[in-house]
Amino acid sequence: MTQAAPSAIPATILTGFLGAGKTTLLNHLLSTSRELRIGVLVNDFGAINIDSELILGVTDDVISLANGCICCSMRGDLMKAVLRVLEHANPPDYLLIEASGVSNPGAIAEMFLELERSRAVRLDGVVCVVDSEQFPFDDLKRQPLARDQVIASDIVVLNKTDLATPQRLEAIEAAIRARLPAVRIFRAERGQVPSDLLLGQNAWTGERARPHVHASDPETELQKAGLRSLAYHSDAPMVLPRLLETAASLPAGVFRMKGFAPRAGAANERYLLNVVSRRVHLERAGDAKEGEGTTLVAIAQASSIDEAELKTRLDECRGDL
Repeated sequence: MTQAAPSAIPATILTGFLGAGKTTLLNHLLSTSRELRIGVLVNDFGAINIDSELILGVTDDVISLANGCICCSMRGDLMKAVLRVLEHANPPDYLLIEASGVSNPGAIAEMFLELERSRAVRLDGVVCVVDSEQFPFDDLKRQPLARDQVIASDIVVLNKTDLATPQRLEAIEAAIRARLPAVRIFRAERGQVPSDLLLGQNAWTGERARPHVHASDPETELQKAGLRSLAYHSDAPMVLPRLLETAASLPAGVFRMKGFAPRAGAANERYLLNVVSRRVHLERAGDAKEGEGTTLVAIAQASSIDEAELKTRLDECRGDL
């Protein structure tokens, strides 16, 4: 491998299955890494860029943050997005790439071999976020993508530990160490891991096998995993108890749904809906802009639900009926 120059910008790939808490960890790193100006690349599914909205309101493909960090949407071409950030008028000190929940980080790591030859950037490590409650540690063959994401990683963040028993946490760690004896594992609630434990660790060795494939666009990755993205939008506010009930009753093949909705009866109140398998969470997310409606994105098995059925179910939650 060609060695990157000492001045090369280090980069960390943030991976993990759908709903593991990657964006929560990313937000934590942005808010606590005050000495680093971070360039963030976000890869979202669906027609609506929900994850970037959680970080900051999005303007075009690049946004600037008050602390000097910048965020950029990959929009299916990771190489071009990385180069765009590096060519920014005020380039960052560090790069964070949030991979999609159905992508293999090995493909992204492979891309960094090409970038390292330019001596402009080097891969510092791969951090995998694991949902302690949902991770199938007892049968990793059941979810091969979640397994492959862990195997490709240097550091594992065992997230949402408050939702799992101590016995389950020990069992997950044992299952991971059986495949990766030297991997670093940190336990966390809501992604609260000190940034100096994850960034600048020079953890990537390049010794693990990586697939000789290029990172593909989000929709292709979905199709390979047998999944589809479904977008829902309504100008109407939502009756929140109905929305919670509907979200909890979605087919088991709906792995993830999240988005924003104004509350019926108080349309200026904006709420964030988070659905991970059978777990549903709703929380206040500031004030809604005038005329702002409901925006949700779901990721589901292709055979479990289609956009028309999802729309029918969610339309029943509208506050203008």
